[in-house]
Amino acid sequence: MGSTQANENFNHIVASKAPKSRSYGGSSSLSNRLSASVLQKNEGYTWLSKQIPSRLTINDSEEFIIFDLETTGLSRNSDITQIAASSGSNIFQRYIMPRCEITHEASKITGLTFSHSTNKMYLNGTIVQTCAIEQALLDFIDFLKLQNKPVLVGHNITNFDMMVLENRLREFSLFATFSAHVKGFIDTLKLSKRVFPKDKVGNYKQQTLVKEVLGTEYHAHNAKEDVLSLKELFYQKLRENCTDDDLHHVNFYHSRLSLKPLVDKKVINTSISFKLARSGITLTESEE
Repeated sequence: MGSTQANENFNHIVASKAPKSRSYGGSSSLSNRLSASVLQKNEGYTWLSKQIPSRLTINDSEEFIIFDLETTGLSRNSDITQIAASSGSNIFQRYIMPRCEITHEASKITGLTFSHSTNKMYLNGTIVQTCAIEQALLDFIDFLKLQNKPVLVGHNITNFDMMVLENRLREFSLFATFSAHVKGFIDTLKLSKRVFPKDKVGNYKQQTLVKEVLGTEYHAHNAKEDVLSLKELFYQKLRENCTDDDLHHVNFYHSRLSLKPLVDKKVINTSISFKLARSGITLTESEE
């Protein structure tokens, strides 16, 4: 059995900042106390001379970029086959040469297929121009640089798109560069669940929301079409309902993974883990 000294040390740090003799469980200060504990564990007391990551906030002049991915499969480790994004009148789109097989299920959803005999990718039978994944990611970062640290907006991106994107960015050591040019992200799936009563919309699929709320239909599961339709939904019905709690740090996925051992050992609960990750706080230093 491995040593538990590290865990015991962290438990001691937490206890010193949130002693059981005082009830902080229902207090908003608990999150700050745990954040301080994590920072002390990671860096020792040197964190005191550094700036503690502040809670992300949305301001009235915020710049947003709506984005979407299509992938080779439904796994979070899938390759990206299409990236699309839009900001103002600017539209970004890249089709990407797949490095693995596109699953039958993914092709059925997106219409994207790949032929080994021609070494080309097709959208509903028509050849599309592709580039390598690394080049597509670099081009996407260049598109982000056109705005001043924009907020990324997408549908169901917390549980899929941001995970896939982060995995591919880290693969090419581009995540730090990406993070430097993005403020955070907003998931319109979670936002929609708060804004639209389920009995009014039926379900929270993007295609359904666009039809029920905006009264329009579009070709779903094409990244560009998804982006343009979500852009209308966001600015017409969702933007005014955004709160600071909707904004997540781009390191959210990695942070949640690093904090999972603490949740498993009941050092912190899932709610606290979520709040820490939303600010991009990790238990250990992340490596690019």
